[in-house]
Amino acid sequence: MSCFAGNSLLVHLTDGTEIVCSLAKEPQMSFGEKTITLSSLVGEVGQWDFNNVESWEFVDRMD
Repeated sequence: MSCFAGNSLLVHLTDGTEIVCSLAKEPQMSFGEKTITLSSLVGEVGQWDFNNVESWEFVDRMD
C-alpha cells in the first residue's frame, strides 16, 4: 500500500483563513512556548498563537 501525502501543507486558522504552502518550498513548522511558526525556502510564512490554529494537513493543492 502506498502513502500519498499531497503536494502542499494546509494550515487552518480558527477565523476560517487557510494558508497553503507547497511542499516544493520545503515548509518547516516550529513550535514556541505559545506559538507556531511556518517558514519555507522563501522565508517566514507566518506565526500564530496556538489558540488561532485549528489544524493542519497535507493536501493536493497549490499555493
